[in-house]
Amino acid sequence: SLGLLYVEPRQVLSSSLTSTVVQIKLDNTSTLLDPPTVYLYQSPNTPIPVISSFQDSRTLYMTFASTIPTGSYDIVIINPDDTSGYFASAFSVVASGTPLGSLTARSLTNNATLTYILSSSIGVYLSVSAGLLDATTTAYATCVTPPSTSYYTLTLATTFVSPYVKILFTATPNSVCKFRVITGSGWSAVSSRIVIQDAIQDASTSRVTYSAPSMDLARSSHATIAVSYSSYNFVYAFGGLNGTLSPLSSIEHSQLDDYGNLLPWTISDSVLPFAGSKMNAHWLAPTREIYIIGGANSANVHQSTVYRAFFLLPSDAPVVTAYSVGLDVNEYLYTLNMSYPSGMWCYRVSAVMNSSDLFNPSGETLPSAAVLVQLPNTLGLTLTLNWKSITGASAYRIYRTRNVTLSTAVTSFITGDINSDYRLIGQVSSSVTTFVDTFDINAGTASYPRPLGALSVWKLMSDTLNAARAASATWSLSNQPRHLWTYGGLSNPTTVIKSFELIALDASVSPSTLDANTWVLGSNQGNGGPCYATMLHITDIAAPSGWGTDTEVPYLFCTGKIFAPSVDDTVTGTNSLSWKDTTKTYAAGGSGTTACAGQAFGTFLVAGGFSTTPLDTIYVQSAPNPYQAMNNMVLNTQSLSTPRSYPGCVVSDLKMFIIGGLSTTTTSTNTVEYMVF
Repeated sequence: SLGLLYVEPRQVLSSSLTSTVVQIKLDNTSTLLDPPTVYLYQSPNTPIPVISSFQDSRTLYMTFASTIPTGSYDIVIINPDDTSGYFASAFSVVASGTPLGSLTARSLTNNATLTYILSSSIGVYLSVSAGLLDATTTAYATCVTPPSTSYYTLTLATTFVSPYVKILFTATPNSVCKFRVITGSGWSAVSSRIVIQDAIQDASTSRVTYSAPSMDLARSSHATIAVSYSSYNFVYAFGGLNGTLSPLSSIEHSQLDDYGNLLPWTISDSVLPFAGSKMNAHWLAPTREIYIIGGANSANVHQSTVYRAFFLLPSDAPVVTAYSVGLDVNEYLYTLNMSYPSGMWCYRVSAVMNSSDLFNPSGETLPSAAVLVQLPNTLGLTLTLNWKSITGASAYRIYRTRNVTLSTAVTSFITGDINSDYRLIGQVSSSVTTFVDTFDINAGTASYPRPLGALSVWKLMSDTLNAARAASATWSLSNQPRHLWTYGGLSNPTTVIKSFELIALDASVSPSTLDANTWVLGSNQGNGGPCYATMLHITDIAAPSGWGTDTEVPYLFCTGKIFAPSVDDTVTGTNSLSWKDTTKTYAAGGSGTTACAGQAFGTFLVAGGFSTTPLDTIYVQSAPNPYQAMNNMVLNTQSLSTPRSYPGCVVSDLKMFIIGGLSTTTTSTNTVEYMVF
């Protein structure tokens, strides 16, 4: 059976029900399958089916196409394999009241909003952006402490200090927690995740690596990024060289759950514009834009191209507003000699955008939430779907599963192989927002809607780099005016580039104005060659003299040396940026060209590299302060579980994931491991 962790919000105004998305989080013992069937039950009335959207194996969302009567409801969840959960009085609809807004944690000393907390014994204020907390408010913390992926919930001691609730609790250091409050009148709110960190600038050299789900394909010299947009968090791996060192155009992604745990990888239905390696990927936070910069194609010709795609959201998809089941005499006569199975059928609708769409020209959106219909064994049935139109759509596609009570379908739902379940049973023009299904099991073609994590069509940017670059370092800053930067790399397999270039953009509009601007070439600096960039946020440590307290500093790890900008001119977008050699090196013999790096909480980690063979070394360094006097890199006492050259590194909260890489001089690996900051 399924167990419940929480429902958020657990109470909703009737007037806002159809515009509210409700998250249902299941506990550690539960495994949710896609698509689940969800009902609300209020005895003695008939159960009310709701629209449900699968997010991960412990999380789903429910939405409402129409209002329902006020009152308290039990929630019933049924998996495709018939495992289920019944949660009494878990959700309420009320006629009046003031819901709580977003929940944040604030410092007791200066009321600043907290994203991480430096203590295991914690006192903070909890604040809401709307509504009121009061003395009846109860508070909880749901946490995960790596390497465990299991949740644990703490009931917190509270004191009402108007308008805040002060909480005190002791959490295990190096944990990720979400706070949750419930008022005496039933209103609730959940915070975004908060990191409980025991120290910043932690130079401990006894860090242990832990295994994470392996990629579907072996990859080295690939690009990796982490994307955190809205409530969705994904890690992507782009291209690279496969297990036998052939170039790849494929993309795969893994979703991070609410607490930063890496879920199983999926080969994306998106592909790169070219098969190749050593391209640089960059997510332009906080937008939906993802860039692929330079790289080497399948002929090992280095590229000066820049491509952009967008992270697709469920909110881009059509919304199914209604369905109805009817009888048709002609269909009855047609189906007399057919084998027609009864049971549960699943429908989804997606849109194909027109060629002038800014985000996804001629591309397909994610599908609508699943519409599940239970049908009897009756001949001549038809089903009519209705959905809301989408601005810019050129067509709509209708997908249907085979009957999910069939054993093959159940098996494929459990294994996540949606290819064998869905058929594209129809496509209609943009002027049509209805479709009639006559239940021909063999209708249409075997196809499947786009999965969560899919990207839009790749668009070639109008301006190219001034130099072809492979294995360059790319970064952007959150300051305005904003720029996208790239440095170093190789112009061909043996020629080192020492220059940098930048392009102005405005990330306050979507899509950004990057396509309207030009790449500006800067001067030669430092060692150049293959580089890896990671950002140090000055808010994490004391700011050097002359630097703003909100400044971000890019650090470049190139050919075994580390470089940092000598002045705070990265905000101005000058092309005379000057880099300072920190004189610190890393990796055996200084050959750190093929290592990857990451930073969090004032600590840098450098993983892998190459000497005569791929390296399994890890180097640790506490953050520099001031940045010009960088601390020494220190060899960690523990090694990577697998030697890795040209791996990918991404940082999310407490963890740095080390993804793929060359495990021998001739073989790439698909394995993934991580360290905790």
